[in-house]
Amino acid sequence: FLEQCGLWSRPEVRLMVVGHRSHVETVLLHPSLRNTVHAIYLVLHNLVLHTPTIKLRERNSDKVGERVMVYRRCLYCNNGEADVQLVYLWNLASGLPRDVNLFYGNYVP
Repeated sequence: FLEQCGLWSRPEVRLMVVGHRSHVETVLLHPSLRNTVHAIYLVLHNLVLHTPTIKLRERNSDKVGERVMVYRRCLYCNNGEADVQLVYLWNLASGLPRDVNLFYGNYVP
């Protein structure tokens, strides 16, 4: 999918992927992202969702399991080669952080 989208030719695209921790490096270091500057990967650690309405488990600040880890692709962090960085970690009980810039640059959504 990534190769067919031609992301390598569109470095301005912002890419966000949500998945399992074991796939962070596989996705963010994929060759089709070789020129992609703005790529982040969210890992939802031990998040329990309920249906039909999506609700998070009862929030308790003592529960460290319900957290989000944000990884970012860094083009030159590994001796001039691409690498992956953990840029933010937060507990869902504390809410969505407001002052975090997940992408490089001055982009404001």
